[in-house]
Amino acid sequence: MLRIAAVLLATDEDAVALIDGERRVDRDVRTLREGGCGPIAVVTGAVPIEVLGGLIVPDPRWRDGPESSVRAGLAALPPRTGSALLARTGAPGLTPGAVRQAIEAGARPPADLDLEHTAGPVLLDLSHRANRIP
Repeated sequence: MLRIAAVLLATDEDAVALIDGERRVDRDVRTLREGGCGPIAVVTGAVPIEVLGGLIVPDPRWRDGPESSVRAGLAALPPRTGSALLARTGAPGLTPGAVRQAIEAGARPPADLDLEHTAGPVLLDLSHRANRIP
């Protein structure tokens, strides 16, 4: 199976909340992997987080809004990454099946997203520099 890069926004305290004895961020990284994603950039903000299976990307400007965190996560991915799945920690309905469905639905330009209201997962087209988050 083709692996798709992912950016997981884990910028608030809820990222480390326990759900059935597992931190949300750990559960979500596992879910993204099971859905076909890798590498996974985990963007942090409010609390320092360590997680297995994800590249930790601190965003000192996380309070400025999700655009800052998405930019930080995308910048941490390999340079020739053509697409990346965007997800938020604790998003309702984040399952391996939902990840696969978002990948199968195809990529769209990041400029088309309303990041304040997108729970994800959504596949972003990064193939053209103009498609990146401004």
